[in-house]
Amino acid sequence: RSLHDTNTKVVIRNGHQVSIIDDEIVVGDILSVNAHNLASIPADCVVLGPLTSGGLKMDESSLTGESVLIAKKPGDIILSGTTAVQGSAKMVVVAVGTFSVAGKIKAQVYEST
Repeated sequence: RSLHDTNTKVVIRNGHQVSIIDDEIVVGDILSVNAHNLASIPADCVVLGPLTSGGLKMDESSLTGESVLIAKKPGDIILSGTTAVQGSAKMVVVAVGTFSVAGKIKAQVYEST
């Protein structure tokens, strides 16, 4: 099995919790993220709420170059390509693939080659 096939996320879809690969995530899925596995975020999302009292802290250095962790609260946007490094949260997916920030960046890179 490839790394792609083993990179799974837990989502709530149609009221059921399922484990799926990143490419199967769709707009409207509720993504459960925790820092225990340094979860990379595969889609643009809006935080619904923390699962832990410590909240959620994200490493956004892949997009911003800043190494400072960013605390997220309900209503905040989480961009694809960032990583959860502390805490956990549930978030609703609002953009995937080429419509997400990471997807747009990848498209620009491939377009320029």
